[in-house]
Amino acid sequence: MRLYAWCAAAVVVVFLGAASTQASPQNVGVLVDSSLYPQIQSGLNGYMTDVEGLFNVNFKVYQGNFESQTPEQVRSFLQEKYASDSLSGVFLTGQIPYATWEQRVPSSPPNHSIQNKGLCSFYYEDLDGTFVDEWNRDNHEGIYDAGKLDHHYQGAQVGPEIWVSWLRPRPSQQASDLNNFFAKAHDYYEGNTRIESRGLIALHDHYDGAWVYTLGPMQDMFDEVDMFGEGDESAIDSQIEAALSSHAYGLFDPWSHANNAGHYWDSGVTSYVDLYNLPAGSGSLITMIFGCSSAAFNTGEEQSMTKAYVFGPGIGQAAAGTSWSYGIDEASKPRLYSALAEGQPLVEAWFDTQMFLEDGNGCYVRYGTAVDPETHLFGHNFIGNPFVFAHSIPEPATLVVACLGLVLLLRKRRRAL
Repeated sequence: MRLYAWCAAAVVVVFLGAASTQASPQNVGVLVDSSLYPQIQSGLNGYMTDVEGLFNVNFKVYQGNFESQTPEQVRSFLQEKYASDSLSGVFLTGQIPYATWEQRVPSSPPNHSIQNKGLCSFYYEDLDGTFVDEWNRDNHEGIYDAGKLDHHYQGAQVGPEIWVSWLRPRPSQQASDLNNFFAKAHDYYEGNTRIESRGLIALHDHYDGAWVYTLGPMQDMFDEVDMFGEGDESAIDSQIEAALSSHAYGLFDPWSHANNAGHYWDSGVTSYVDLYNLPAGSGSLITMIFGCSSAAFNTGEEQSMTKAYVFGPGIGQAAAGTSWSYGIDEASKPRLYSALAEGQPLVEAWFDTQMFLEDGNGCYVRYGTAVDPETHLFGHNFIGNPFVFAHSIPEPATLVVACLGLVLLLRKRRRAL
């Protein structure tokens, strides 16, 4: 994948003409604590310039004492800026506080359930919805914990109003992690990042057959797709890590048991340490993780594998997983990957998928009628840069159409209000 300078210039020229007659730039917010901003200002400015040169977006940086605020205060601020600045998405930069959610989902044996607890990105995405701690309100028979949101009610606009990306580095290395990330992004936009036309699927034995959801669109995206762990073959950590170390994949599609710190394969574990030890220029541009608690960075801010994919030395720009059970699964991956295969930018494909999941459709696909959407959220968390493509950069005119797709999608939702 190469973002040639001539292509960028052509996109800007064509894009400005199209935008002037068809759509205004979409506003993207960047929340950053005032104490962190001076340490990353140069890198952040370079990143925003790169993205604004290729996409029809306009960044708005908001400084404040966000890291010492409550989630309710942060959400109130986002609601205000969504109304006044027409935000379409936001980067939560640094150690921005998060809300916590708790829910029950079906499991075996009958009448038992899995208790899910964790950070809730959707709290900042659905800005007209209502989130309630029913335990605190009704002392709901002790099923839920006090202090955790456990019921969600849709607003006038069903689903999320904005997308959220966490630019949340390791607390011990905030400025260096972020500045290295911005430098990687600049290399990507300058065409200095080698990305093969190649995808990677890895499957724990418990998820044999899951490739049926993703292999097709990945074959549409790439010339080659490597697969580990299907059928009688075991998924082995050393083999998967060797593949990541020797290739520059456009997309990594892992299906495994997991926690915040790593993937648990049939044999061995690929941990955040292994990912921070990947050679520069290797790894995967985008990683979409199926695995419980795979993006529950609240359980270990320094030991997060999703952070390692993005802030480590590999080529990673974006990674996503979940706060609790399952992860990016059959309810979302086929839709997301098909959009990427069609040439949509990740920002558009991700937002469309989250709208599908959190308006009740995704809940029905995953559980049928066994789960009440008012007590179920998917817990997906996105970390990194959504302004990327999974494979080759489209021609300028095609890029204009792809970028305008998100504009039209968001405009349609705003008209529904």
